[in-house]
Amino acid sequence: MKNISIIGSGLSGSLLTINLIKNWKGDKLNINLIERDPQKFNTGIAYSTEEFTNLLNVRCSNMSIFPDDPDNFYNWLKKFGYTYTKNDFVPRSIFGQYIKYNFKHTIVNKPNNINFNSIFDEVIDITKTESNYKLSLQNNEDITSDLVVLAIGNISPIELDILKSSNIKNYVKSPWSEDFFKKLKLDEDILFIGSGLMFQDIILSLNERKHKGKFYSISENEYQPFVHKLYDTYPSFHEELKGKDINQIFHIVRSHVKKHTDPTTVIDSIIPYVPNIWKSLSKTDKLRFIRHLSSLWNSICHRTPESTSITIGQLLESNRLEIIKGEILKIDQQENKIKVQIFNEKKIKIELLNIDLIINCDEPEHNYKKINLPLIKNLIKSGIIQYGKESITIKTNNYNIIDENNSKLSNLVAIGPILKGELYECNSVIEIRKQTAELSNIIIKYLKKSEINKKQNKIYKNNYKNNLQHE
Repeated sequence: MKNISIIGSGLSGSLLTINLIKNWKGDKLNINLIERDPQKFNTGIAYSTEEFTNLLNVRCSNMSIFPDDPDNFYNWLKKFGYTYTKNDFVPRSIFGQYIKYNFKHTIVNKPNNINFNSIFDEVIDITKTESNYKLSLQNNEDITSDLVVLAIGNISPIELDILKSSNIKNYVKSPWSEDFFKKLKLDEDILFIGSGLMFQDIILSLNERKHKGKFYSISENEYQPFVHKLYDTYPSFHEELKGKDINQIFHIVRSHVKKHTDPTTVIDSIIPYVPNIWKSLSKTDKLRFIRHLSSLWNSICHRTPESTSITIGQLLESNRLEIIKGEILKIDQQENKIKVQIFNEKKIKIELLNIDLIINCDEPEHNYKKINLPLIKNLIKSGIIQYGKESITIKTNNYNIIDENNSKLSNLVAIGPILKGELYECNSVIEIRKQTAELSNIIIKYLKKSEINKKQNKIYKNNYKNNLQHE
């Protein structure tokens, strides 16, 4: 019997499990789905929220988890009495229910040749043996697997160095902890690090709770997510981008935006081709993009529903929210308040804030050199994985992990946000459903091939023994 272990049960891990069960036609197969946080099983961080104000940032019509059934999510909503249209933005908690429903249905109806185990523990290390891997769990147990999948999802937000070194009492590293909203006082003045989608989710939840304190948001660029609008599609021009460097690509994209005036529609037309474009760029060009254009790109690509934008606008207009372009260079914990000094890009002080609480809502950490996750630290230490050259996640090739010797590990694969170094755009539902469909086929082919090789080796050994006996 072949053994597969999938580390992480968010959208990537859950959907990969569904695809493997549906597509497996071989002998006995054992699938372990390992999750360190039982509260996030099937949903991960993104879809485990119970906040009804936290909406998907993609329309209902594009949220099916099955590429060959684009209306699956919409039909599921109708089946259970929801009245959303295809153009609506549905609460993320409902989408989480949708994932759980499909996962449970798949497990209940799985064929007899598949055994499934959900394991609630943390994998802290993976050791390579001659033909497989040994997974070490936090509870000191081990699991042996023929193939391992890293589906660890997004890593907690980037933490500013000044906040790491400061002894700030009222500081929230991650706003998605279970008791965050329970502990929060509704009259506190709050400073948010970041102005993206996570910031908007939290501020909408607080606004719904009739929060009376003032909100501040600080970022180095002041970019906010663009707003979803209904526009006609724009013809893709990805062929024009082939073989071009980052400066040429920027000018070509800008020329198309000038023609259409709406950057979101233009960018949407090339998003499916981003992985190939990204792979073709030099290391220097990738670093240039990350340094100068990534924030703008993210604000255009990862947009917000119009209803969210309206609420943010109302908060700004009423002076309950202030968005600041700048950088924190000095921070002091006083008796009851936190004094924060903010500087512009020229290091000139532009604002002094006295606030009650700081919440980190910055983007997920992609530089794995900074990650404190035991599994990742141990895998890098042992050489099983290596950092991405551009300080983005780890080195992979067509889902396969590349070790420190630049060898492709056919039985150690990755999926989801961990592929950012190779694909750049890799964590939307549209991308995940494509990845899981492709990877399930790759895994099945590998396991069947290894099974054939095992049987052939067995036949060879038996024949060899028989020949020796005759001699």
